[in-house]
Amino acid sequence: TGRLRWADQVHPHDTRNLDLNCPPMLITAFRAGRRSRLIVVGGKDGIRAWDRSTRKRLWHVQLTPPPPTGPPADAASTQNKKTQETQHATTGPEFGPTAAADGLVFLASNNNADKSCHIAALEAGSGEIRWLHCLPAFQLGPISVANGIVYIGLIDGKVRAWRANNGELLWESPEGQPIAGGPAIARGMVFVGTGAGEYLPGNRLLAFGI
Repeated sequence: TGRLRWADQVHPHDTRNLDLNCPPMLITAFRAGRRSRLIVVGGKDGIRAWDRSTRKRLWHVQLTPPPPTGPPADAASTQNKKTQETQHATTGPEFGPTAAADGLVFLASNNNADKSCHIAALEAGSGEIRWLHCLPAFQLGPISVANGIVYIGLIDGKVRAWRANNGELLWESPEGQPIAGGPAIARGMVFVGTGAGEYLPGNRLLAFGI
């Protein structure tokens, strides 16, 4: 019918643009020895999980701090004030769709302070960090996971692949044009495009053998 069943507002009267900007994921995970149906959503101040049956918040994980806020250097500059007080999608900290497989949630978070990106695997039931890596460039596209391997492309032009269960780095591609899209995996190959219109240079389709 489209009738609202339930709702939860994370930031009432949000003045900092802290939206939940990632697609929700529906996951089944073990909690306290029983299977629980979860909904996991990434946002600009971290990633959260709810129990879909009890509708309760379960955990919240934030990998990197949000950009600094406060009064603008030039009080007369409305644009400067707006820039400092809101969280932008590219500096978030969270950005881009998350992924899940085998009881783990995979996410990446940009760190505005040093222009790096943290990628992590979380236990879906508890939010506990299984593994975490710091990478030297921003993420603008989705994470992909297939056959026990996690893939991501960053704006340094590299595609990287880790073992999903322990975070072991399996390979990384040579540096190339900036990547803002998500990797696609099929028939032993990984495909990803480069560039993002006027924002990032690039016009190539890359194909790698797994």
